[in-house]
Amino acid sequence: MRRGELSNQVLPRVYVVFENLIGVLPDTKTRALEAVARKRKKWQQAVDYYELSVKTTQGIRDLHRRDIRIDVITFVDPNFVDPIRNKLDSRNMFFGGIHYFTVESLLDDLKYDPSILRVFDPDPKHVLTWGSKGRTVTPMDLNLYNIL
Repeated sequence: MRRGELSNQVLPRVYVVFENLIGVLPDTKTRALEAVARKRKKWQQAVDYYELSVKTTQGIRDLHRRDIRIDVITFVDPNFVDPIRNKLDSRNMFFGGIHYFTVESLLDDLKYDPSILRVFDPDPKHVLTWGSKGRTVTPMDLNLYNIL
């Protein structure tokens, strides 16, 4: 919707991985505490150990201004979604939705959904997994629009 006009056009989407891109664990002690909280299934406590990357959040705001829908994804657990939503809502982040995916289910989405432009993933193991739609990004990359 622009200037009050209604549209049925589907916005292009970008998937941004929460772990180690939007949310960053600052040191090894925090990583260990987060792993223990995750093992004990204390999801809110685990999410609270993450600090939001200022540069990534600025890049997300820039993408949002250019009429691109941003969906946050996690590979941890389906129960991790609500605590992530609470953390991002508390910081007034712009996002379309938060989803849990396995690698296989995300690959299925990428095959059959043409509205997905990119997957921004900080994991170097996934360099070739997402094909032409994947981009390996670090939390220090500010201009996500140029990486598109």
